[in-house]
Amino acid sequence: ARDAAAAAATEAERKAKARREQTATARRELTRLTVEAGLPDDRPGLTSRVERLRELATAVRTALSMLVELEAAQARRRSQHEEAARLGEATDQAVSAARDAAGAAERSAAAYDARREALSATQQELARALAEAADEQRDARIASGAAIESRVEAGKALAHAEDALGRAEHAQADADHRRRGAQESGASLHRAPGLLAAALAGQDVDPEDWQALRAAVAGVVVTDGNALLAAHRDLSSGPAAHLQVRLETTADGLYVVTGRDDEGQAPLAALAGRITARVEHDRTLLTAQQREVCEKHLLGELGEVLRKRRLEAGLLVAHMNALLDGVRTSQGIRARLDWKLREDAAEEVRGTVGLLERPLGSLLPVQREQLLELLSSLIESARREDPDAGYSEHLRTALDYRTWNAFSVLIRRPGADNEERLSRRTALSQGEQKVVCYLPLFAAAAAHFTSLAVAAPLAPRFVLLDDAFPKIDVRTHPVLFGLLVDLELDWVVTSERLWGDYPTVPAVAVYEVLRSSQERGVLPYKHLWDGRALRAVGA
Repeated sequence: ARDAAAAAATEAERKAKARREQTATARRELTRLTVEAGLPDDRPGLTSRVERLRELATAVRTALSMLVELEAAQARRRSQHEEAARLGEATDQAVSAARDAAGAAERSAAAYDARREALSATQQELARALAEAADEQRDARIASGAAIESRVEAGKALAHAEDALGRAEHAQADADHRRRGAQESGASLHRAPGLLAAALAGQDVDPEDWQALRAAVAGVVVTDGNALLAAHRDLSSGPAAHLQVRLETTADGLYVVTGRDDEGQAPLAALAGRITARVEHDRTLLTAQQREVCEKHLLGELGEVLRKRRLEAGLLVAHMNALLDGVRTSQGIRARLDWKLREDAAEEVRGTVGLLERPLGSLLPVQREQLLELLSSLIESARREDPDAGYSEHLRTALDYRTWNAFSVLIRRPGADNEERLSRRTALSQGEQKVVCYLPLFAAAAAHFTSLAVAAPLAPRFVLLDDAFPKIDVRTHPVLFGLLVDLELDWVVTSERLWGDYPTVPAVAVYEVLRSSQERGVLPYKHLWDGRALRAVGA
């Protein structure tokens, strides 16, 4: 037995020596490789380099974002230069117009001088006309004798005219009586407040044409008293109740409906005109204010924020898929995240997304106007859906870019050329479905922690799993734990049967909770896994 033990010891020492030589050779090769690559040859140094590479990746993403902003600024500068060129052309045109106006003034002065010369010539013509008028006066004296004879004949005609005048005066008196009656009737129309205003709304009628006025009034006068009272009740109890609608009777027996606003009591026609004018004024003011806010904030501040957020989201999804690349389940199934515009997205959202993908400075004026109209339409849609909410809530609802896109999980089976979307009808076992769902979940967590590495590079990357991996094939457990390790996630797992002691896990601490029926409380018993063996440490 001693000889056998000595032989075994000799063999073990030979193997150990060979292993030490292999270790030394590997160590020399590692040292040579690290020297050639300029890297440290210890684990802390390599870990530090990995953290530095993460920081560099974050810095590269930041630089790319700054580059996008720089390109937008350059585009805005080019747009400003183009605007300056257009203003220069407009200035040249204005100078040319001024020169044309000066030439026109000179031509007008020349025409004025010509008119003065023509006037002097006209005075000479007047002198000749006066001489001719004197000759005509002499001829008129001769004709005067003939006129005296005609006067006698005119006296006879006057007698006949006086008789006709008497008959005309009687007719005039009768016409005056009818006119006074019409005027009195028209005055009664004027005394009814708001009657003429309502009757003549949108009509071109002469206020002195009483027949036309009465015809217009007949179209708005209500002869059914019950209908009038019912309409008054509806106004008093409906949306117009705050106008204090009143039904009054004039001295002529006409019913008049009036209401009150900030300017006082007035007929409904005048009141409707004032309210319509105020509403139109408020709408114009609101439209101008909304346009100013949209141009300043929607296109400027919020537009750039939306564009930056969508760019960051796209980079985050790309990073998730980069982490999932090469990861397969026990059956060789690969998973990938798809983040794109929802199929049921509105046309306004589709147009907005297309324009937001380009920097604001690179958009043409027509495209800027189109983007402004699309964003305003989204806000108006949110207002119609919830009119009682505030404007900030409408903005939050309309511009929540996260609702524009949708996530879906795409899987590819071994040997398949196309991908299929994961759904309830996908032909997978329940365990495989859970595994495929875990893959993007872990990738999303890792991508999220990586995006926060700039602010907190040493923060833990915790994933907490309660009753981890239920109903999943035991052959897949090492793959999932190995994925957590590959993604550099720090995890805490509770399970009745999983200890995590797999070759894919380099180190894990396991606390077995022991319970006794005779004692109160529990006892945690610690185990350590070093990647090769599980060692009990104790309570």
